[in-house]
Amino acid sequence: MSFKVEEVLRSRKLAKGIYETFVSYHGEAPPPGTFFMVWVPGHEAIPLSVAGYRGDAVRFIVEVRGRTTAALYTAHKVGLLGPLGRQAPVPSGKPLLVGGGVGIAPLLYMKELWGGELLFGAKSAEKVPKIDGIDEVATEDGSLGFKGTVVDLLKLRPQKRDVYACGPPSMISSLKVLAKEMGLKGYYSTEKMIKCGIGICGSCVLEGKLLCKEPWLRLG
Repeated sequence: MSFKVEEVLRSRKLAKGIYETFVSYHGEAPPPGTFFMVWVPGHEAIPLSVAGYRGDAVRFIVEVRGRTTAALYTAHKVGLLGPLGRQAPVPSGKPLLVGGGVGIAPLLYMKELWGGELLFGAKSAEKVPKIDGIDEVATEDGSLGFKGTVVDLLKLRPQKRDVYACGPPSMISSLKVLAKEMGLKGYYSTEKMIKCGIGICGSCVLEGKLLCKEPWLRLG
């Protein structure tokens, strides 16, 4: 497996420091919950979850955190390696999707394919992406939607549905505590350094598993 040079079709700002980008892609539809290693010429390759697919392009949601993520916004061509990782298990019904930060990316694609309800959390309104697909928002400072974390919002939804969650480690830690308290079942993924994307370097070990090979771990 090697990188394929593809064209960046367009990029659009969604919130402060967050944008979406569409990259040409001519393979089969990526399975939900998978990711690509995206190489930006002159920079490094970074892992990006599939946030959408339209037949000739894949969609990514990106937060600017360094030179590579900043350069991708204005890039014309990139290298794609993937899709990588195992598909997220299929829910038994319409799932409850819980996202924080750019962890919303794979959940948007899941909602597109599976339906369900998407809860999203951010520190403030300026970090909430202006996109379709979000059903309810929680902000920690109360500047938009529910005041509190998205896990606090989830506490108000004691439903017997599969939960699929993706977000920063602090969010996932709180979610795992809540899962034990409420008996929640489902799957989660989180942010972790992924360098090779194919299970060789070992940089993405989480709970004894390589996140690049098995991005979705059981919740509850």
